[in-house]
Amino acid sequence: MGAWGYVQPRIATALKELNGKEARYIGRNTAASPATGAPAIHKAEVEHILTDAFEVSYEHEKWTYKISDLMKKAA
Repeated sequence: MGAWGYVQPRIATALKELNGKEARYIGRNTAASPATGAPAIHKAEVEHILTDAFEVSYEHEKWTYKISDLMKKAA
């Protein structure tokens, strides 16, 4: 997760020279831990990432989850 801030300017420069396109971040929100620890939240994040990765136009938004809502959805 933390690598994006470092590599983003380099990717932007390479893509600009190559084809003029732009790379965007798709992933988890900034957090102190590398994983949520809750299977329901992990599943929701994976679904978000896969959906967002294949969107034609995408702007990163802050994801928020309530465990109780996710558990209802899983049932």
